[in-house]
Amino acid sequence: MLKIENIKLSPGVPRSGLTAEAARLLRQGIGQEEFQRAKRSLYGDCVASLNSPASIANWLADSAFRGQNLFAYIDALVDLRLEQAAEQCAIFREDRSVLSLIRPC
Repeated sequence: MLKIENIKLSPGVPRSGLTAEAARLLRQGIGQEEFQRAKRSLYGDCVASLNSPASIANWLADSAFRGQNLFAYIDALVDLRLEQAAEQCAIFREDRSVLSLIRPC
């Protein structure tokens, strides 16, 4: 995991960390434990967001625009398999990427 605290960054620093991690995932694949941990984390975030009326309203609006039911994302997350996630790693190509570094005022 890339952890950055109180460090002055040039745009190349986060980019190199992100591209290195993407290259590692493409080369080594996603481990089952790593995948399950990420999946549980995303699921927990979804459930926690249901505690906020504002988050629920955002989910409802997003679902309406996509033509999906409110819980389609959670259902898809529950059904997600490691093989499906691994296939998506191929989209992370350095020659087709851009990074925006936003600095607070």
